[in-house]
Amino acid sequence: MRGGVVVGIGILAACREPPPQCLEREYFRDAPDLYQVARLPDGYVLDAPGRLVGYDNDDLERFQLGISALEFQGTRDGTLVTLAIDGEALVLARWAADGAALGELARAVVGADVLNISQRVISDDGVALVSGYTDEAGYWWTRLEHGRDAVVHRSDTTARTGIAAVRGGDAYVLESTWQDELAISETATLTRLGPDGAPRWATRIFGDAPDTPSREVIVELSAAGDAAYVVTFEHAQSEFVIRRYDADGALVWRRAERRPIDRPPGQPVARDDGTLLWVDDLDASIRVRAIDNAGDVLGECTAPADGNRLSDVELDGDELFVVTIDRITRLRVGPPLGR
Repeated sequence: MRGGVVVGIGILAACREPPPQCLEREYFRDAPDLYQVARLPDGYVLDAPGRLVGYDNDDLERFQLGISALEFQGTRDGTLVTLAIDGEALVLARWAADGAALGELARAVVGADVLNISQRVISDDGVALVSGYTDEAGYWWTRLEHGRDAVVHRSDTTARTGIAAVRGGDAYVLESTWQDELAISETATLTRLGPDGAPRWATRIFGDAPDTPSREVIVELSAAGDAAYVVTFEHAQSEFVIRRYDADGALVWRRAERRPIDRPPGQPVARDDGTLLWVDDLDASIRVRAIDNAGDVLGECTAPADGNRLSDVELDGDELFVVTIDRITRLRVGPPLGR
């Protein structure tokens, strides 16, 4: 709800009828080490050891690319963009929807730190953001984009950082100072950066009182549409806390969810109508919830799952691609979720 009111989803769920089943289209049961999916206009791409494999909409193989991609993303112009390591450099390249090479877009020479990447993302307009850490050099991040020289930004701070891409060239960066002896975050700050790396704004998430250590620890940062989502774990209540911030840095809503610590709270996917799909994995099912801009649940549905950890989600209209390590599930998510 607005204004930081906590909504206890577990209590509400116990009082409702079981959610309807999402319409399941297809399973891939023989795809080990599956971590990511990218949508293309007439199909999709999956990762496999040492290669990327393209399929059409009938799930028939169309092409293979012999590259080990750190990350890949289908873009709004219908092409595929990949991020890979070449020696001590990061390379951003573009491919046609049929797998034909369209050339290198950008290159960033990172040095030996290229082997210490902690987070990487590619936006749907083909911009890559990469961050990493080493004890010797501290934290670093870089941006790769066609037509712009890549600059590696470094910091010797003791903060832990995360980075997420936003459509239009901006980025969200999350920085949290860490108290090693207590294994907790002391402060957490969310910053929005422009294409040139200059801050547009910064907002403190928690840790305003330096003499009062936070009971929360940062779990992850993600972006959907133009919004940022910060997930923390609140030790005292054993709850995951999800916060949504708008493009101007204002807190829009905050939710608390009680669930096992080894089951993160899932991934957000933005819809064209401004609502959000929040996808998470339960013990034996995938749960999909539609959430409005006030943080209220419009509807939810579930689908059978193999119990493996959720690794990626991709939305195309009302079709949702859900990857859980060794399986991809294609779901139809329509009227039960508020469309």
